[in-house]
Amino acid sequence: MPLALAFVDYYKAFDSVEINAVLNALASAGVATKYVELIANSNEGTSTTIQLFDKKLSIPIRKGVRQGDTISPKLFSTALEDAMRQLGWDEEHDWEDSTDIRGINIDGKVLTNLRFADDIVLFSSSTTELSSMLNDLDEVGKKIGLKMNVKEDAGRDLQEVTSYIYLGREVNMVNDLQAEIGRRKRAGWAAFNSIKEVTSQLKDPKLRAHIFEASIIPAISYGTEVWPDTKKKMQPPYELPTAHWNVLSSAPLASSKEHIQRGKHRWGGHVIRRQDDRWSTRLTHWIPRNIERPLGRPPTRWTDYFRKNISQPGRHWMTVAQDRAAWRTCGPR
Repeated sequence: MPLALAFVDYYKAFDSVEINAVLNALASAGVATKYVELIANSNEGTSTTIQLFDKKLSIPIRKGVRQGDTISPKLFSTALEDAMRQLGWDEEHDWEDSTDIRGINIDGKVLTNLRFADDIVLFSSSTTELSSMLNDLDEVGKKIGLKMNVKEDAGRDLQEVTSYIYLGREVNMVNDLQAEIGRRKRAGWAAFNSIKEVTSQLKDPKLRAHIFEASIIPAISYGTEVWPDTKKKMQPPYELPTAHWNVLSSAPLASSKEHIQRGKHRWGGHVIRRQDDRWSTRLTHWIPRNIERPLGRPPTRWTDYFRKNISQPGRHWMTVAQDRAAWRTCGPR
């Protein structure tokens, strides 16, 4: 099926968003007035000071949310959500007249965008429509002080790229994971080398094993919960850091493959049991209509692992996943 994605990055988004836009968005979202006033007061009269030689200069801050503050991403997301509602992309549509519909139809609901703070990806079935969506998003973004970073997103002219790093993972249109496997390998070795000198002085093998699982495994397995389970993808480099660590720690550890499979199993259960209509759940159940499958053997899917290893006679794996206790007992240990 035709699919076009545009990755959007705003220039200094957290420093640029207008405070008034944040406060108005909070009020529109139904946040209690006393909390809105509290946030307004905390941002009133703020300034930063720089020193030029022996002279200090105070600069007033009139926009932006505070970097490092735990509430800042939520404030920014609220302002952006309020601005994007003006686009009307998520409103109910008349599917008989689909000329004004943006995005991808997923069982009657339109997927137009995914957002994580200021990291945004737009979805469409054509580059022409995608360009129009970018223009519309840019216009509403300017109203709250946001400016697109043309150099990092593919640009307003929709520069075509073969891959893009989104939320720490390389994404490409053919779902080729070889490049991402290389990235995970480098991340694993970087984590290994960063603690090797310190842990080499530890005599307790259990402590070394705990450090391995806390530091190296997350670097290796980041994002692997959504990978299709193929033998080729589960071979080294994932076993290399584990093998070297076994020599260093003198305590055998579970392989990286086992950690990855446990993470996949745990994530699969969460996706199926959710009741809040998230896109991850809706897309898992989605069967595209009026789309012909290409000739030849289809690529391995994410759900194939569960279908082969979890499904029981007379019970689909999604049915098993609804029972948390049963799901835990049938998964890897």
